[in-house]
Amino acid sequence: MHQMHWRGFQLRTAYYNHQVALQLDERGYVTSIIHNSYDNMNIKVGDSAVKIFKDADIDKFYEHLSRALNGEVSMGFQVILANNQTVFMFIMKTNNEIVLFSVCMEEEIVKLFDEMMEINNEQIKSIRDLYKKIAKHDDEDKFLEEIMLMNNALINTRRELSHKNKELETLNKELELTNLTDYLTKLHNRRCFFKEVKKIVKEKPHQLVMMDINFFKLINDKYGHNKGDELLIFFAEELKKRITDCHGKLYRLGGDEFACLIPLDAKITIEKIIQEVDELIKDFDKNISIAYGNVIIDETTFNSENPIEDSMHKADQLMYKMKIKAHKDLKLNEL
Repeated sequence: MHQMHWRGFQLRTAYYNHQVALQLDERGYVTSIIHNSYDNMNIKVGDSAVKIFKDADIDKFYEHLSRALNGEVSMGFQVILANNQTVFMFIMKTNNEIVLFSVCMEEEIVKLFDEMMEINNEQIKSIRDLYKKIAKHDDEDKFLEEIMLMNNALINTRRELSHKNKELETLNKELELTNLTDYLTKLHNRRCFFKEVKKIVKEKPHQLVMMDINFFKLINDKYGHNKGDELLIFFAEELKKRITDCHGKLYRLGGDEFACLIPLDAKITIEKIIQEVDELIKDFDKNISIAYGNVIIDETTFNSENPIEDSMHKADQLMYKMKIKAHKDLKLNEL
């Protein structure tokens, strides 16, 4: 065994494994002989590296040298040396230095290859892992073909995984959107309200408005549930247009129960919004109307000691007062 040091590499080699490692310039001429264990292959500094190859493999050398100069990593190519030794040859470029080295299939040379291919690249790392797994392949002539096939499979797998990951990411976003969206009105739902309200209120104080439709059951009973759904969709669309214009957010909590968050500095009041929409929904039935209650929420009224449910309850109480009045008014009108 022999310890060989070069440019920070510590290469543990065995002479009986026969190898050659050369430093080249960009033209392919030898600038330094790192190692040459072949007694029957004479090469000197200043010689062209083509001297170590059989004529039939010189084109391969120049092809892979060109790849190295372009920043690509040589994955190895099988050649026959001038002394009739069959090896796998690798070319790598680090900074301004080009290294050419041969690899035989014995274990010690596999380690040499692993150490010299110390490149911080995930794909190369994966290929080295594959290389170690098949380093003891019995049929050395098929080694290059197999590692290239495995490399191609790895690249294709990564592409497919990348594609699948994008599909999964899209599906996750769609699923999250579905979980946070009301199926009928397409508004944000109750889950979304509880998820967002803390962040929204933390940015600035808002009005929390709880609302529902007085006598909504009348629509379902008198005209059918399809008409009730049409009313909810229409109600949501008209409210959303106006609330979005003042940078607020609208949520359907369930049934005909809705909540909205409107900044305190909004240019339009919630009373004005409700009045406009209330007039529009009477086209469905003259008796229906909007009941609502609103409270101010900020970091003093909504915090760890004061959950959002407390503010919702206060707004609900104000809304129920309006509902009671609406029911009394309807009874009076029927008399």
